[in-house]
Amino acid sequence: MPAERRDVHRILIHQTKLRYNYEDKRDHYVYTLVLSGHQFGWTKISRGSAYRTLDDTLLAKIARQIHLQTADLKQAIECTFNWRDYAQLLRQKFPADRDRIPLG
Repeated sequence: MPAERRDVHRILIHQTKLRYNYEDKRDHYVYTLVLSGHQFGWTKISRGSAYRTLDDTLLAKIARQIHLQTADLKQAIECTFNWRDYAQLLRQKFPADRDRIPLG
């Protein structure tokens, strides 16, 4: 199921969703998640008009870069996946950095 670029942008930067910071580069939006000085994920999305709707291939690539399953990313877009869920997944993926990932 394709998703609108603005919806993906919204969930990436929203404080109760995935909490990524973004930079508005010349031809891409660049998103990074830095917690306690450590980068946990990054991705970028083209600003081009051909990428207003992101297909499943691009959604899968974005999900992989931010350490999610595609289904989890789609749940975040549908507002059934939040920061606490994401933080728990990151804590499992990066056990050595558990103390850097706040649940709240």
